Amino acid sequence: MSQSILNSLPLYIGAISNDLNVDVTFSGSGAYCAPVGSKWQINIPLFDVDNAEARAAAYAYALHECGHINYTNFAVLKDLINTQKSKSEISLKKRISNIFEDTYIERELSKEYAGAYKRLSEMRTWLQDEDEKKNPDASNLPLSSPILNFIYTYSFFAANNYTCYKALLDENEVLLVEQLGNDAVLELKSVLNGVKQLASSQDCMDLTDRVYDILEKLKDVIQDQQQQQQQDQQGGDDSEDDTAQGDSDSGDSQDDDSNSDDSQSDDSQSGGDNSQNNDQGDDSQSGDSQGDDNSQDDQGDDNSQDKNADNNNSSDSTNMGDQGYKSDDSTANQKSLTQEQVDDAIDALNDIISGNAELPNSDAGDALAEKLGKQSEDDQASGKVKASDYTTDSKVNSAITYRSLKGNSLGAKTLHRIADTQSVFVRQRLQGLIAAKQRKVVSRKSAGKRMIGNAGTRMAQGDYKVFRQELTRKLTNTAITILLDDSGSMKNEKGQVAASATLALIKALEPINFVSTSVETFGTESSSNIVYKVKDFNESANQCADRLSEHLAYGGGYTPLLTGLWSGLRSISQRKEARKIIIVITDGEPDERPRCTELINRIRTSQGVEVFGIGIGDANTLVKPLFGEQYAVSIKKIDQLASEIFKLSEQILFS
Repeated sequence: MSQSILNSLPLYIGAISNDLNVDVTFSGSGAYCAPVGSKWQINIPLFDVDNAEARAAAYAYALHECGHINYTNFAVLKDLINTQKSKSEISLKKRISNIFEDTYIERELSKEYAGAYKRLSEMRTWLQDEDEKKNPDASNLPLSSPILNFIYTYSFFAANNYTCYKALLDENEVLLVEQLGNDAVLELKSVLNGVKQLASSQDCMDLTDRVYDILEKLKDVIQDQQQQQQQDQQGGDDSEDDTAQGDSDSGDSQDDDSNSDDSQSDDSQSGGDNSQNNDQGDDSQSGDSQGDDNSQDDQGDDNSQDKNADNNNSSDSTNMGDQGYKSDDSTANQKSLTQEQVDDAIDALNDIISGNAELPNSDAGDALAEKLGKQSEDDQASGKVKASDYTTDSKVNSAITYRSLKGNSLGAKTLHRIADTQSVFVRQRLQGLIAAKQRKVVSRKSAGKRMIGNAGTRMAQGDYKVFRQELTRKLTNTAITILLDDSGSMKNEKGQVAASATLALIKALEPINFVSTSVETFGTESSSNIVYKVKDFNESANQCADRLSEHLAYGGGYTPLLTGLWSGLRSISQRKEARKIIIVITDGEPDERPRCTELINRIRTSQGVEVFGIGIGDANTLVKPLFGEQYAVSIKKIDQLASEIFKLSEQILFS
C-alpha cells in the first residue's frame, strides 16, 4: 500500500497535536497515550486506511486523548487516590469523575476546534451501539446498572447534546422512577445538572463528591418517600371510614324523621324543624369529612406541583440551545413503592457505593484503543497493511519545530513604503468589487427609503410597490495562510520582492472584515523541519512587517516545501472559516517535488483547502506546473506586484 496513514487521517489532528506539543505516531499494533520524555505521545496502530470505521476510530481516539492532555489536570486524580482511605470509594469516584472529565474535555474540544464535535458525536454513537450489543436486554441487568447508566447518559446529553443517548436516557429515567421513586430521581438530577458548568478537572471532582454524597442520601430519600406514601394511604383510608360513618348517621336521622311524620302528623311543622336540624347536622358532619378529604387532596396537589416544578426546572437547566432534555411530567404521578422495591433500591445503592457494581458503559479511550488494536492485528495478519506504510510524511508532520521572530521596526520602513505603494491600488479595487458583490437589488416593496425612478407613474396606476428592496449578500468567511519560502536562493532582490509581496497582500486584505490571514516561513535554516511564525491570525500588518524585515537577514537553507505545506495545514485546519486557503510564495524548485505535488493534490481533494502559488523571479515555468495554471501567478519585479496581487486576490475572494 503506497499511501501513508496520514493520507486519510484528518489534518486537524496534526494541527491539534502541534498546538498542544503532542507527537502523534503511527506504528505497531497498539493504541496508547503516554508521556515520552518532555512530551506526550499518542500512537495510532497501522490499519487498512480504506476501512472507514477504523479511520473514524483513529480520528476520535487521537482527538479524545489530545483533549485529556490539554484540559485534564492529572494531579486532581492523584489527590483523590492520596486522600481517600476507602478503596471502594476511590474506585467509584474514579469512574464517575472520568465520566464528568470526558464531558468536560469533549465540550472544550468542540468549542476550540472546527470539526471536533462531529467526530466526537460519531464516536459516541458508535460506543452506544457497541454497548447495546453487549447488553441487548437491559431488563436482565441489576438495578445498579440503570442507576449508573442514568448518570452516564444524563451527563453526556445535558453537557454535550449527544442525541444518541436520548432514547436510553428516557428509558432509564422511567425505570428509575418506578424502582426508586420520583423524589430520588429528582434529587439525583438536581445534582447532575452541574455537569454543564464544568470548567476544570477540579470542578469534575467536586461534582463527583456531590454525586457520591447524593447516592448515600438517596437511601434515606427512598425510605422517607415510602413512609410518606404509607401515611398518605392510611390517611385516605381513615377519611373513607369517616365518610361512610357520616352517611350511616344521616340515613338513621332520615328514618327517625319519617317515623315522626307518621305518628305525629299534627306536629308536622315541628317534625320538619327537627328534620331540618338533623339535616344541618349531617351536612356539618359530612362537611368535616369532606374537609379532611380536601385537605388531603390539596396537600397531594401541592406536592405534585412542587415535583412538576422541579421537573420543569431540571428541564430548563439542562437545555442545550433549542434542544435539551425534557423530563416526562407523568413521572410525578407514580405508584407507591413496595417494601421489596425499597430493599432492592437500597441494595443497589450499597453495591454502587461499595464499588461492587459494574459500570455498563464503555470508557471512550479504552474502547477505541481496543478496537484499533484488534483492527491493526487483523489487517497486518491478512497482509492489508505492513510496517512500510509508515512513511516519512508522518515523520515530517510530527517533527516540525516552531520558532518566533522578535521583529525589526527600523528595517520595516522600506517594506512599509513598498507595500503601501503597491497595495493601495489593490485595496481600492477590492473594496469596489466587494461593494458591488454585496449589493443586489432584489425587488420592489411598498415601504422603504429609496423610491424607484418611475414611482409616480406606477402609483398613478395603483401600483404602490415603488421602493427598492436591496439585499446585502454576505460573502464567505475566509482564512488564508501565506507560506513564504525563505531558502538560500530567496535572498537579496528576490527576498525583497517576496517580503514586499507578502506585506502588500496582507495590507490589501486586512480591511476586509470576512478575511483573516497568517504568515509562516520555511527553509529559513539548514534544518528542513524548522518553521518561523511571522504573523498569527489575530495580529496586524505592522507586526508582520517588523518580523518580515528581520527574516530578510537570515541566511536560509534548502527549500523544504513539504514541511511548509504540513505546517500551513496545521495552522489553517484549526480555523472555523468556511473557506480555507494556502498561498505559497517561492522562487522555484522545492525539495522532493513529486511528493509536494502529491500532497498539494491531496490537500485540495480530500481536505477542501485551496492552494495557490506566487512565483518570484524567473519561476513561472516551475511554479505553474507545481500548483496548476489557474492557481499560480508570477512576479519578476517590484512594479508587477500590484497587478499580480490584485489578480490573485480577485480570484481568491470571488471565484
